[in-house]
Amino acid sequence: MDESPSQTTERVNPTFVWIRRRELVPEQRVALLVIHQAGIEVREIAPGAALTVGREAPSDVCVDDATLSRRHARFVLQDDGARLDVEDLGSTNGTWLAGRRVERAIAALGDEVMLGGVLVRARVLATASIDAARRGDDDAVIAGPAMTELLRVARRVASSRIPVILTGETGTGKEVLARYLHDHGASPGAPMISVNCGAIPRDLIESTFFGHERGAFTGAQKAQPGVFESAADGTVFLDEIGELPLGAQVALLRVLESRCAARVGSTKEVAVTARVVAATHRDLATMVDAGEFRRDLYFRLSTVTLDLPPLRARPDDVEPLAEHFLRAANAAHGRQIDGITPAALARLRAYDWPGNARELRNVIERAVVLASADVIDAGDLPDRVRAPALGGDGAPRLLSLPGSRPSSPSFSPSPPPRATSPDASSPGLRERVQVYETQIIREALDAAGGSRREAARLLGMPLRTLASKIKTLGISEDD
Repeated sequence: MDESPSQTTERVNPTFVWIRRRELVPEQRVALLVIHQAGIEVREIAPGAALTVGREAPSDVCVDDATLSRRHARFVLQDDGARLDVEDLGSTNGTWLAGRRVERAIAALGDEVMLGGVLVRARVLATASIDAARRGDDDAVIAGPAMTELLRVARRVASSRIPVILTGETGTGKEVLARYLHDHGASPGAPMISVNCGAIPRDLIESTFFGHERGAFTGAQKAQPGVFESAADGTVFLDEIGELPLGAQVALLRVLESRCAARVGSTKEVAVTARVVAATHRDLATMVDAGEFRRDLYFRLSTVTLDLPPLRARPDDVEPLAEHFLRAANAAHGRQIDGITPAALARLRAYDWPGNARELRNVIERAVVLASADVIDAGDLPDRVRAPALGGDGAPRLLSLPGSRPSSPSFSPSPPPRATSPDASSPGLRERVQVYETQIIREALDAAGGSRREAARLLGMPLRTLASKIKTLGISEDD
């Protein structure tokens, strides 16, 4: 098939994603849509393949929902591609099909399967729709004025071959920016291979990076090139580089220094010409000081560092990003939602987005699927986005998260401060909300004796949400 820079396909491997520019033929694929309070997870499923849905690993699709069991249910697409085998994995809240709790059942495409409070549906989507639902569009990174300077620098370094580190909180769009660097680089038609460094088993890291020869280790039944060899003149994107073990860091440093590598089980070295882009949400400089990341590798990788600001620092970006995700969700799910009401936009702007652009994308996608009208209104947004609402005195009040447990009667947060007449020096709504949230979280931590888990229980929120807010609000737990 002739190479063409006009479109993109990807081949999924247990440890990396291979993106190659090439001409596409019209194609339909089956995707599993997992619809939950925070948004929608979209996963392609091939005939004969299985996907497990649950609250945490080792489930293939992990959703932080209290109604799910750790491994809740397994879905297998039959060879005809038209039906799913559904198996409950001993869940607490059950697997439900057509209003009946089932242990094993067969569901047709489009049938709704309830896992506790999470809805699962399989649909046939076009290739482009699955890709759009999974990651959005490249120009989602080009959203507003806060990103202008960063993109200007990214465009200037894209044509070089020097390593780049992308830093920023989870969900800020580091992989999207990596694609931007690749597409504006010297070899946009070459492969871009993405590796999640935290997802590779330790004993397979060198094989993943450099490949292996047949018989190099148990299970190596045939020779396999590694990602650096496969990328050729393209890009190797090392996501979550901070999770790479120290031993693998040594091997990576050698490749960056010598620009050559040998497959596991071979002494023959091949040239490495791929450009390396790394990403992390962790503070690598602090890890270096703690002996958790090699200083020489850090300096070798951080020739250029691009720091993606969190979405809460880019309020002007919320509306254009929301509109972008709306168009992508319409295309992915065959909807015709025309826009977002001013009331919904006000809620989107007021929310602090701990999950950043990824969370915004999930919220908009969920709203597109569930909206009953031809526009997204405030009522179509999750409760956590609609909160905090205003009390009768105009001061913010906190609303309970859906599905969360009520606060313990032994913990009574202080009432919010009464609103005063605004003047030029008065804090705005966001600042008042942050002050009140900080006060309540401090009180909960005090009542819990400093235990985050107990404080989260008292507040009726997931532990992960509490940890995010402690970091976002800069709350010191040593006070």
